[in-house]
Amino acid sequence: MAGLDDVKLVAAIEGSDGKAMFVDDVKPFPTGTGTSVKLWRFESGASIPSVVGGVPTDTRFTGPGGATFQVISFPARFTGVTAEDLQRANPSIRLDEGDEPGMHSTDTIDMGFVVSGKVDLKLPEGQVRTLEAGTAFVIAGARHAWTNPYDEPCLFSNVIVGVDRPT
Repeated sequence: MAGLDDVKLVAAIEGSDGKAMFVDDVKPFPTGTGTSVKLWRFESGASIPSVVGGVPTDTRFTGPGGATFQVISFPARFTGVTAEDLQRANPSIRLDEGDEPGMHSTDTIDMGFVVSGKVDLKLPEGQVRTLEAGTAFVIAGARHAWTNPYDEPCLFSNVIVGVDRPT
């Protein structure tokens, strides 16, 4: 796979007649930042066969009970996304002016897997973990940022589940 433009999606669903079927001509939705494509999303209240979701048509995250499946590619020497890109991708994203660039949190639990390359997952106060190919990760509402200071791109996939956050 050369890049995100090469990502293919195969969807198998149960039709209203109860029979399994493939959904043809499914194209991932590019986010506009050049670093990710959204593959599938469903909102709360999903049910089979009538409300199974589909390819997103915008970049917002779901609310509680919904989920988004995506593929992310951080190019080599990627220093992070801007606050403007983060807000454009998800207006509900939490930013703080005092944080380092790209630091954000969401009302989600993110579960992912690094497919190739490596990327740094940063938390506040200088906490950093380097995630390499074969590493699974979970981010449960924590403030974080992504950078790829390495010489090769990093590709990972994740599912973002919308959750309630007590005020």
